[in-house]
Amino acid sequence: MEEDECVETSCWWKKEITKEAVTATATATATAIATTAAQVASYAHLALDRIFSAAPAPAPAPAPDTSTSTRHQHQYQQR
Repeated sequence: MEEDECVETSCWWKKEITKEAVTATATATATAIATTAAQVASYAHLALDRIFSAAPAPAPAPAPDTSTSTRHQHQYQQR
């Protein structure tokens, strides 16, 4: 008798269960993809931070030669 009911009602309840299952699966998949994308973006950001923070600092400007100044050299030449 259940089979007869299924034929007469086109088993609407089976279709609803299938739609719900598909919707739930699609939602779970979309959520997982979004979560994974967010994690990838976060890791990429961290990686870029590490790369740029590990970059060597620019070399300091060379210090002026203080062993003998030009003024002193000029004074010695005049004597």
